[in-house]
Amino acid sequence: MGLRFGCFLVVLLLSKSCGGLFLCSLCDEDVDECSGEPCRNGGKCVNTPGSFVCRCPVGFEGRVCESRVDPCDSTYGPVCANGGACITVNNRATCRCAPGFSGSRCEVCQLPIHFVFFHPLLTDLY
Repeated sequence: MGLRFGCFLVVLLLSKSCGGLFLCSLCDEDVDECSGEPCRNGGKCVNTPGSFVCRCPVGFEGRVCESRVDPCDSTYGPVCANGGACITVNNRATCRCAPGFSGSRCEVCQLPIHFVFFHPLLTDLY
């Protein structure tokens, strides 16, 4: 069922042989653009007045969900820390950590910790 968003009254004057005067209203009705299922790759279509919007599933983007998203895209910073390499597994970013690091983003250092103490050097500047 379409949504009405603009109506006006029309008076039709027809010849007497057609029965005379008719009153009717004409309304602009929104076409359901989602009826043609324009969204791809499992996207959900939302009908709007005069158009539609696709809600894309994870892993896709674009007007009709036509473009696959690279989960390892580092547009907003590196995906993996400490020299880890990002690989895509089942449409998800997975990190292969450098030796000595672990964690989902290689954020955990597993290298032995050595304590280093710094002693201030006292010198007479005068």
